[in-house]
Formats: sequence, structure tokens, C-alpha cells
Amino acid sequence: VPLIVLSLAFIATGLGVFFGRRFALWLALLLFPFGMVEVLATLAYSVRVAGWYSNNVVAVFNASLILYAAGLAISLLLVIDKRKELK
Repeated sequence: VPLIVLSLAFIATGLGVFFGRRFALWLALLLFPFGMVEVLATLAYSVRVAGWYSNNVVAVFNASLILYAAGLAISLLLVIDKRKELK
């Protein structure tokens, strides 16, 4: 249930950014640490259980988690950069 709530909050943040609302900045700042903890915990568990490259599926999964973390950080920086344009 907590991951569903986190996902819905991220969707609300995306909609807020899309419509240019100020609450999106605060939601992004609030949710960023939770998103990074989720990604890093999942990556640590995956590496501990299956290793970095035990097969192609695991390698793609681990790479997707790293790309997700990078996208999360870039998204936060973009929202912070546009904070003056949000109403």
C-alpha cells in the first residue's frame, strides 16, 4: 500500500507540474527522498540477491533502476529551476 500511495503522489506531482501549480514544487521536494530510498533499497536488494549481471534480465533491471534514479534527480532539478514560473 505505501508504494501505491507514493506512486499516486508522484502522479499528482507530475500533473501539478504539467498544469504549472506551485504545490508541485513542494510535493517534488517532499517526495524526492522517498523515491530515492525506494530506488536504492530495490537496487541494493537486487544486487544482494542476484548480483549485478547474473543474466540479461537482472542487468536490464539494475540499469533501469539506475536510470530511474538519474531521471528522478534531473526531474527535481528541472522543477526547482521552474519554480518562479509556477502559480
